[in-house]
Amino acid sequence: METTFDYLRAHAIELGTRILETYPPLQSTKDPVAPRIATLLRKALPAQALAITGTAKYLRKAKAARIVAECGAGKTYMALGAIHVLADGRPSTTLVMCPSHITHKWAREALLTVPR
Repeated sequence: METTFDYLRAHAIELGTRILETYPPLQSTKDPVAPRIATLLRKALPAQALAITGTAKYLRKAKAARIVAECGAGKTYMALGAIHVLADGRPSTTLVMCPSHITHKWAREALLTVPR
């Protein structure tokens, strides 16, 4: 094999199996999404609702999480949705680490997405 691409193509099935065994998904497309998602001010796309629910499940056991997705996928929206689901109507405090040039975007998105 000469390239990384060749290696990944040759071993894709084994690598995929090992990844799923090591990191089983917390949320399946067949699992119900968190009911609190319906209370967001903007409607979540199905993939976003799946990510929000999975992230909230993960954060119930962990202290931090990362949402990694392409530009325009709604990472800010999904993070705000997960925060909203976890708060469950109670006051909460969350630390968001983001580049300084998008802090105003976060504030705007919070006002447009999360009730109250």
